[in-house]
Amino acid sequence: MQSRFIGLWGVVLSCVLVAGCATGPSHPALAGAQLPELIPVRDFVASRQSTGGYRVSPDGQHIAWFGTDGVVPAIWIQSVDDGDAKAFRIRARSIRFSADSRWLGITADPTGDENTRIYAGPVEGPGTDLRELMPAPRSVAHFSEAVEGSGDFIVTSNQRDKKVFDLYRVNPAGGAPVLLATNPGNVSWWGVDVSGQLRVRARLQGDQTLLESPGAEPGTWQVVTQRSRWETLNIFGLHDQGRKAWALSNRGRDKLALVRLDLTNGAEELVYASPDVDLDNVTLSRRTREPLVAYSMPGYPARKVFDPALAARLSALAGYQPAEVLVTSADYTDRVLTVAVATDRGTRNYLLRDGQEPKFLGENRLSLISKDLAPTEPITFTARDGLPMHGYLTLPQGVVQQQRLPMVLLVHGGPWARDRWGDGATSRAMQQFLANRGYAVLQVNYRGSSGYGRAHMEKAMGEFAGRMHDDLIDGVRWAVERGVADPQRVAIYGASYSSCMA
Repeated sequence: MQSRFIGLWGVVLSCVLVAGCATGPSHPALAGAQLPELIPVRDFVASRQSTGGYRVSPDGQHIAWFGTDGVVPAIWIQSVDDGDAKAFRIRARSIRFSADSRWLGITADPTGDENTRIYAGPVEGPGTDLRELMPAPRSVAHFSEAVEGSGDFIVTSNQRDKKVFDLYRVNPAGGAPVLLATNPGNVSWWGVDVSGQLRVRARLQGDQTLLESPGAEPGTWQVVTQRSRWETLNIFGLHDQGRKAWALSNRGRDKLALVRLDLTNGAEELVYASPDVDLDNVTLSRRTREPLVAYSMPGYPARKVFDPALAARLSALAGYQPAEVLVTSADYTDRVLTVAVATDRGTRNYLLRDGQEPKFLGENRLSLISKDLAPTEPITFTARDGLPMHGYLTLPQGVVQQQRLPMVLLVHGGPWARDRWGDGATSRAMQQFLANRGYAVLQVNYRGSSGYGRAHMEKAMGEFAGRMHDDLIDGVRWAVERGVADPQRVAIYGASYSSCMA
């Protein structure tokens, strides 16, 4: 009886909260504002028309993307020339094609317990059956690399020992996984090149991570270089028969930069760095394995395009507004690309083919309602101890500054994370929902946030509930002094680490 009583009150409370979400703003500062109509809550969280995550096959003949089949989450595949499409009905986390373009690899968490599983389905033909590639109960598997000249994938799995990940080669067409390397208990990463060869590994030893390459004798390893627990060395794009790789590194510097890493001696050659912030990621050419684009987020998005012709094509997609223009996949010739154009009001996706106009592929749920969403601007202020602070301010449409609006301080978790301007921000839907209801939304990348270099992160040491919290208060004071926020109507919202701040 008691459980029924509690359950009834839970339903009543949910109804009250949803009803409150449909109530328009009533703050005096908004009385004369030309606010847009309230967007239904459902449009912020789900849409059957929403699509994203587009990928082109290595042969340039097919595209795959995230969408829905009816009301069921699905991964779709279709010819680039708009042939018959088919759907794999699965709630996926990520997708990737095999190197021979015959198979689509899918990562999913079907039970919601973070035990991610990996599957493969055929690209050609009407079949939509998926084969699980590492079918061990209560284990985790991830794709590592697609092997050139075959349909095989290199994957990692903890099916042997739940504490560590071993390295396997799997054939989507069938057969048992082939064990390539057994984890001795302290290997945190396996480095495999596109030929499927194991070239390097990262092994933990105390507070150091040792980068090791295979030794002269089978089963032996030799140290190439090392990094401390306070440094970052994210390695990708192994090439030159495993002698070189690309990496985002802050060894010997404050901010993550793109370097070419020599895997024979650990030397780094600096290729590109932002003077203001860490680099976020880098897209490599499929054809040459050289960098195509490097991305960063100093305020509005920034990109360094290494090919002038490609730079012009990407700028044309962005137009005259700030945008994060992401090359999300390419065929083997780099002549067929999928590109995501992300703004503070959603993401639109395009297919780029040499000699043809960009082809619009689809857009996500925020982009579908973008005309009623609010713009976000980067802001800076100085904390009470003189440390520069960066963040973002979103004001409701139809209002101007200096109106002392009700404001929500929307705090990111982590703390080793950051708020971003583009649609990739984890709280973007919440931010736009609040702005649509008449709130100003302030986001602060307080000390300890990632993206602004090691020094900014390390200033959080010993400052939990101390200066990290002061940074948030200083941000609110900045908004009040600027006339943006009503000091009597400020709320704070957070989840994970930021729930502690709230």
